[in-house]
Amino acid sequence: MLEKTIQAIAFALQEAFGEAYRIDTDGTGGPDGPCFRIVPVRVERVKGTCGRCTQMQNFEVRYIPGEGDTEKCARILERMYDTLECIMADGNAVWSNASWGGVQEGRAYFFARYDVLLEKEPDAAMEHAEIRITDKTQERKGE
Repeated sequence: MLEKTIQAIAFALQEAFGEAYRIDTDGTGGPDGPCFRIVPVRVERVKGTCGRCTQMQNFEVRYIPGEGDTEKCARILERMYDTLECIMADGNAVWSNASWGGVQEGRAYFFARYDVLLEKEPDAAMEHAEIRITDKTQERKGE
């Protein structure tokens, strides 16, 4: 699910900012801008009932401006709040439960936490389960 959330963040940024901004999702890109870098910071799972758990995913989305373009950071940060408030992951809307950000050293930093409910798939549906019933009375007659 973590990879799907990263892709959903990248898609939302691409839709909001367009092709002029590169989006780095794997950490291999260089520091040249203008670009966004999506970094998972912390992932936790909290067990629930009936095979369910909540996965809490914390991300840092960093905006690295182009050469001499640092005055745009505040405007970019404001747009990131609007863009990343709700993302579409795997066809479902995922809302940010907590988000905060700031501008430091000529870069915009945005942090968001997305909580996703995960359900364990059952091993086999009852319709496909093999059921064996042993009739003890039949076994006794054969003795």
